[in-house]
Amino acid sequence: MDTRPQWLTLAFTPGLGPTTLKKLVERFGSARQILAASRKALEECGFLRKDSLAALCGQRTIAVAAADKELRLAEKAGTTLLCWDDPFFPPLLKEIHDPPVILHVLGNPQLLSGPGIAMVGARAASSYGLQVAERLATELARHDLVITSGFALGIDTAAHRGALAAEGKTIAVMGCGLDIVYPSQNKKLHAQIAAHGAIISETPLGTLPEGFRFPARNRIISGLSLGVVVVEAAHRSGTLITAHQAL
Repeated sequence: MDTRPQWLTLAFTPGLGPTTLKKLVERFGSARQILAASRKALEECGFLRKDSLAALCGQRTIAVAAADKELRLAEKAGTTLLCWDDPFFPPLLKEIHDPPVILHVLGNPQLLSGPGIAMVGARAASSYGLQVAERLATELARHDLVITSGFALGIDTAAHRGALAAEGKTIAVMGCGLDIVYPSQNKKLHAQIAAHGAIISETPLGTLPEGFRFPARNRIISGLSLGVVVVEAAHRSGTLITAHQAL
C-alpha cells in the first residue's frame, strides 16, 4: 500500500511540527491510524495544541490537495519520497528528538541507511581548512563511509568533493526544495552528487532557501551520521549547532 499520500497530508496539516508528529507516530503507529483517530483519542494524547487538534479533526481539503500536488511534482522531478514507514527511511534519523516524517531524495535513497560521517565547517574557510576537509573526506570515503554535509560553500563543498574524488558516496542535505540548486555556484557538484550519491531535503519542492531553514537542516545532517567532524567553525555558527545536535 502506498502510504505517501497520508504522510504528506500530515506534513501539510497546520500546527503539526516534527516533534508533534513523532509523538503521534509513537502513539498511533502509522499515518493512516493518526488520520483515522477520533477527536477523543487525539484529545487524550495530552500534547496537541488546540489549533493542531482542530486541523486534524476538521476538513483536510487543503492538506490533501497539497499532498496530491507534491506527489505529482515529485514524479515530474524524478525525486523519491521516503516516508517514516519506508524500509529505506534511515533508522538513525528516527532516534533524534524531532525527525522529519518525510524525506525528498534525488539519487540513491539506500545510502541514507549506510554508515556515515558528517563533515561540516565554515563557509569562509581557509585554504588549509579546505585541503584538510577534502583529504579527510577522501580517506573516510575510501573506508566505505558515506560523507554527509550541507552543500554550502567552503568546508561542505570540500567534503562532498573529497568523497567523490575517492569514488565514494556522499549525501547533501539541503535547506530548500530539491528543484533549487543553492548555492548556484555548485550546480556541477549538484549533478555529480545526484548521480553518485544522494541529495535530500525535508522541505517540499519549490521551497526557497530561507535562512531559518538551515539550522533545522543541520539536525538531519547530524542525525544521519555516526559522528560529526568539524573543520573550522565560527564561535556562533550553524556548524556548531550541528555539532551540538550530535551530542
